[in-house]
Amino acid sequence: MSVRFVAPFVLLTFASSAFAQLGPWKDGELLIRTVVPFTQTQVLYRMDPATGHGDVLASGFNHTGWSGSIAYDPARSQVLMSTAFPPDGTFFTRLWALNSNGTRVSIPGFENVPLRALCPVGDGRVYFQRNSGSWSVDAIEYLDANDVVHPLLDATGTSALMYRAEHLVYHAPTNSLIGTNSEWWSPQDCQPFTSTVFRIPLTPDGSQVAGPIVCAPCGGFGSVVMNIDQMPGGSLLLTTPYASHNLVTVDPFTLAVTPWANAAVSDIDGAYYAPQTGTVLMLDDWTNTMRSISFGSITAGAEFVTDFVVSSGSSGSSPSESMYEIDLNGPQCFGFAGVYGDGLAGGGGIKPSLTATGCPNVGDVFTIGIGQVVGGASGLLFVGLNPASIPLAGGTLLTSPIVLSLPLTVGGTPGAHAAGSIEFPVLLSDPALAGFTFYLQGAFADTDAIFDASLTNGLQITMG
Repeated sequence: MSVRFVAPFVLLTFASSAFAQLGPWKDGELLIRTVVPFTQTQVLYRMDPATGHGDVLASGFNHTGWSGSIAYDPARSQVLMSTAFPPDGTFFTRLWALNSNGTRVSIPGFENVPLRALCPVGDGRVYFQRNSGSWSVDAIEYLDANDVVHPLLDATGTSALMYRAEHLVYHAPTNSLIGTNSEWWSPQDCQPFTSTVFRIPLTPDGSQVAGPIVCAPCGGFGSVVMNIDQMPGGSLLLTTPYASHNLVTVDPFTLAVTPWANAAVSDIDGAYYAPQTGTVLMLDDWTNTMRSISFGSITAGAEFVTDFVVSSGSSGSSPSESMYEIDLNGPQCFGFAGVYGDGLAGGGGIKPSLTATGCPNVGDVFTIGIGQVVGGASGLLFVGLNPASIPLAGGTLLTSPIVLSLPLTVGGTPGAHAAGSIEFPVLLSDPALAGFTFYLQGAFADTDAIFDASLTNGLQITMG
């Protein structure tokens, strides 16, 4: 096993100063749980999948290793983390809510209670299990928007549902929980000697099981399910080290399992599809690297370079993953919208902005917004098929080839610096567009800008 040695004082200095550098959450960011070499200080990084850059979100905690014990909750705009932070004792676990600037508060009622299978729905509900033991079958419960805990009732409505869950995600189209259990880590397999994917249907308010729980095998003997990720278009990606195909997709309606790639790596600590790269980014715990895996790959893929150590140098896999995702729109959204690149300032030295709000799902309306343009300016919105970096008007053209140029005129006081803005709804309804990615950039006339033109940042949209 190889270990990348990084001077520990450099990492500790970085950790102590990183909080001031943290900005708002970005859709598609990855969280990587790792340790500082030599000191073994546990650290949670925020990683930008477009660049491999990481910033410390939290450090100094003692992660007890339960599956699904960290999850981003879009309703609270916080990362939920079941772990032990000083000055509590090493194994005194609480449920913590971490803000994007690194500050944190504990949610009452979970003192010295380790949790697994954290599953935010997006409306304030968070399903979970109390982890009474590594081989336990426990009640599934949920936290509501007011931080009150309720049991998920079984189909009779009289008792809490007792069902082993290592990882859970919410599937909005079927109003159900999709979960997994690993073959030799769980007493509740769908069939002997396999890992399991299962679906728990819910009543409309999510308080009770609405019908039979169905399951299907998803990995062979000795397999471990590390995490679940929603792919563009709605299928679910399962990471299953030691299986014949260690990246598979699951149809959430039928639970049919389809090979996605065999990354030829047997010690995986998590994998997520990154719209920024169009690949799956996988944490290879054997070589302590991130890898970029394409559909159908039968190789270990290309190394994805990061500016921090991504792995502890340990080996072996349990269901306790080390990667997590920031999904700003929640599990109801299968699309992605993220800014990239740098714009070119107009009057007043201010760069115009290009953003999207809402969920870019096929059949759903989302909104494109342009701001900080000189008031009343006319311009073009470029629509392209790929990201680019081409010199243009003193700045950079961020998409090419351009397949469409839409004329726009912003509002605001004519000529006033950064006073112009415009918003417009977008609706793409063709089902064939699910998974399609395109890139946008705006250019506007501005006599106070270099070469009389200002440029926005780029905006990547992947339809769900």
